[in-house]
Amino acid sequence: MDSVLLDNVGAAMEAVDHLIRLGHRHIGFITGPLTATTAHERLVGYRRAMRRAGLPLDRSVQASCAWDSQAAAAIARTMLSSAARPTALIAATADLTLGIIAEAARMNLHIPDDLAVVGFDELSWNPALLSPVTTVIQPARHIGMAAAELLIDRISGRYSGPPRRVRLSAHLAIRQSCGSDRAHGALPLHQLGFIAVNPATDSVTEPAYQPASYQPTS
Repeated sequence: MDSVLLDNVGAAMEAVDHLIRLGHRHIGFITGPLTATTAHERLVGYRRAMRRAGLPLDRSVQASCAWDSQAAAAIARTMLSSAARPTALIAATADLTLGIIAEAARMNLHIPDDLAVVGFDELSWNPALLSPVTTVIQPARHIGMAAAELLIDRISGRYSGPPRRVRLSAHLAIRQSCGSDRAHGALPLHQLGFIAVNPATDSVTEPAYQPASYQPTS
């Protein structure tokens, strides 16, 4: 079956790169159940960007959970209660983003002064926040158009070959949740000492973590 998908790996890498430019080095990532391709690919993108920058992959700040805000809030509390808590968190969906924001508020942590946050998928209430969230936005209109074109090709007989898979890029909407409008010492990527990554050990098919309500990776 033909499909049109988001470039989840590239989208997560862009989110991490943005935080690195702003000076963050201890970046956490919360994603959904790793049986879901989207959740897994976004985690792979996070790990790939951290490796490329030569930054350590702290397993205690990488976690998967159910696709809901309460699960994300519980994970965020564990991560943010650590003595070496992350300075930034990336959430793989809007609901997970909501959980992080709510838990940060309960812990009296201010965004972006105490914690930078990047989310996936636009939030309808984002403009109402004191610090609107920097968000990875899916090109929904273009995904629909591409899917329609693939279907029309099949129906019309213009194409009858094997299934086609199209990957579209996301857009990173930069807002105030990372403090990017007042960042100090932000560096371009070429000055961050990026290292080469071996694609053979960093592909989308690398072993996934087992889904859990919260379980630091071993």
